[in-house]
Amino acid sequence: MIIPIGTDSPLDRRPVANYALIGANLLVFLVLDWLGGAALAPLKDRLTLHADEPRLFEFVTYQFLHGDGIHLFFNMLFLWVFGNSVNARMGHVAYVLFYLASGVFAGLGYAWLNVHSLLGASGSIAAVTMAYLVLFPRTNVSIIYWFLFIGHLQIPSMIIILLKIVLWDNIISPALDPQATNVAYSAHLAGYFFGFGVSLLMLWLRALPRSPFDILSLIWRAYQRHSLVQALRSPAAQARARYGDMARTDGRAEPHTKPQAPEQLDEADALKARISQALGRNDRSGAVELYQQFVEVAPRQVLSRQQQLDIANQLMTDRHYVLAAGAYEAFLRHYADTPDAEQVHLLLGIVYARYLEQYAAAEPHFRQALERLSDPRQRQQCQEWLSQVRDVLGGDAD
Repeated sequence: MIIPIGTDSPLDRRPVANYALIGANLLVFLVLDWLGGAALAPLKDRLTLHADEPRLFEFVTYQFLHGDGIHLFFNMLFLWVFGNSVNARMGHVAYVLFYLASGVFAGLGYAWLNVHSLLGASGSIAAVTMAYLVLFPRTNVSIIYWFLFIGHLQIPSMIIILLKIVLWDNIISPALDPQATNVAYSAHLAGYFFGFGVSLLMLWLRALPRSPFDILSLIWRAYQRHSLVQALRSPAAQARARYGDMARTDGRAEPHTKPQAPEQLDEADALKARISQALGRNDRSGAVELYQQFVEVAPRQVLSRQQQLDIANQLMTDRHYVLAAGAYEAFLRHYADTPDAEQVHLLLGIVYARYLEQYAAAEPHFRQALERLSDPRQRQQCQEWLSQVRDVLGGDAD
């Protein structure tokens, strides 16, 4: 038995809406089951979702009904553990609407596959649980477990939610025990699907505040790492590229001190917009051509973090090594604290050492990359390059 009891995700606001939903579930159970008993049983049945002949209001009312105290306790425990953080991120109104819509979708999924009655907040809470995974994938969940003995530990949310709650509890376990028909697994799975898809869409549309650690950010960083790896695999070719005036004799981008005229700033903004449109169309060649104009017009400006990195990677792929070095340098000057900065340092060091033969410019980038890289293979690659560069410069590698 494994039961989640808390998470380590911080709350930036009091989750009042989640408290209200928990209170509403408790109040309905108190009135209908504890105080009402047999007298209010017909009303409870009226409010239950009858999958064979459902009425519209039942898709909302069934979410606040529970079969017994144990059913209520575990549902409210899960809602407390995962709902507080989701409420804090979404806000109160959006969270309540998300919760209710999740229950409606879970009810529809259940009614599509079943003819029996349904009650309980499990479908809504399944969606909230999956929304927690989308918004806080790098957090830990505190659990209590007991097999031969009772213990407490923290497990990454990815593992406990995907492997235990979704895969084991709702797919593997029902397959091993087909007779367990009193659990609405189809409602749970529909809720998980809805919670994942809608919360991810809300992040994509920026209807939710973005975080460096939400699942969409993790996907983008994985894409960046893939782009960097692809760039690192570029074959050795031209020793020089075009636009040699973009670099000094040590290979670094030449700073410009001349103030920009207002008309230049307007042109730079227009070029930024056109570059963004080109990248949105996946027209990377066109974006690179526009970037070359952008650098000439506004040498001190940079694009957004992802666009600047995309352009630099494309220049590297196109073997415009000097201009690529300038684009990577600009990225590091403005986005030095990003999670993948160490990989950019490594790539830039290789550009300077391998393609431009600017070893003095390459050495500090290898040093900075080595200090921050965590991947063993990349650290070994960086150490080998640093040793070669220091041999050329007459120094010893650490």
